[in-house]
Amino acid sequence: MQANGDNLKGNWITGINAIDKIRLGPQDKLPASLKNHPARNKYYALPLILGLVGMFFHYKKDKHNFSVVMMLFVLTGLAIVIYLNQTPNQPRERDYAYAGSFYAFAIWIGLGVVGLVKFIKQIENSSAAAIAVTTVSLACVPGIMAAENWDDHNRSGRYLARDIACNYLNSCAPNAILFTNGDNDTFPLWYAQEVEGVRTDVRVVNLMLLNTDWYIDQSARKAYDSDPTPLPSRAINTCRGGAMWCTYKNA
Repeated sequence: MQANGDNLKGNWITGINAIDKIRLGPQDKLPASLKNHPARNKYYALPLILGLVGMFFHYKKDKHNFSVVMMLFVLTGLAIVIYLNQTPNQPRERDYAYAGSFYAFAIWIGLGVVGLVKFIKQIENSSAAAIAVTTVSLACVPGIMAAENWDDHNRSGRYLARDIACNYLNSCAPNAILFTNGDNDTFPLWYAQEVEGVRTDVRVVNLMLLNTDWYIDQSARKAYDSDPTPLPSRAINTCRGGAMWCTYKNA
């Protein structure tokens, strides 16, 4: 359910009732359909805490290196949020736009384990303590995330996109041209042809990309076993720079 700013759509919980109650109201009054929903994942703020520990440890150890990672975190996260200023109810979730900030924070999560090991060694200088801290950190952060996310992120056995693409291609006549209009109906076709070699004689033409010069130029060449797309020579000439300049004479 995509977030739109209110408490009922999207949002997140920690799994700590006292915190969640303040933010979102009593969690014990939820209907079973929401309480037991596969997407209701609880991490108990452990990735956040470990990342903050790593952030502090990184700052203490190497301020210059910390500033580089912090710039990556801010410029690929908060800065993009402010710059794009996206409205609610997007066609799809846009978290991929902030992937760079996820990578930066993942660095701090890893450094958080190192920071905890260093701290424990100051108290108990033994290899066993360091191994124990590392093991517990792995169990409590990636372990919990895997356990919570597996049921709603497992894609095994889901072949709908691949099967539809193969059906599209196999339904075409030999050496046909198959027109598509977007990402979702194009990428499965490309996969089927590129990876599985399904009906490579069919030419896939994306109408949205056909507005770009590089795609027109690419379409004018042979692909797999399909012939070049029969485009007007003027269009091909234009995209290859044939109309990039003109002669001007002052009368």
